[in-house]
Amino acid sequence: MLSKLPHNDQRIIVELDHGMNHEVYEPLVRKLGGVWNKNLHGWLFERSRESQVDEFVKSQNRTLAETQNKEYYTKFGEDPDSYNTPSSSSSASSAGINEAFDLIQELFDRVSDLEKIVEDHGRKLRKH
Repeated sequence: MLSKLPHNDQRIIVELDHGMNHEVYEPLVRKLGGVWNKNLHGWLFERSRESQVDEFVKSQNRTLAETQNKEYYTKFGEDPDSYNTPSSSSSASSAGINEAFDLIQELFDRVSDLEKIVEDHGRKLRKH
């Protein structure tokens, strides 16, 4: 994830979590006026760009979160027993979490079914 912090009176810094590659963001950050600082593991921006930087950080973090959630739920859908989810016998409060995972699995199944139906209808339409 990206995080925005004050650096000094004139500048702000957008830090990367360790392990993230800064080069992926380089073109976008340069357009906003950011300069990579290896020692700080982040980009320095002028304070005048703060609103643009806020929007950039929000959009990138939203994209990262969506990607991570999609990967997690896809893996969970493939093999739910291998992930650390609460068991239904542990407590009444965990029953809600189990219901949520069941609902997510059902939604994945429905989307898969809908994709197959759309493909079938597409083939039928192409024949006519």
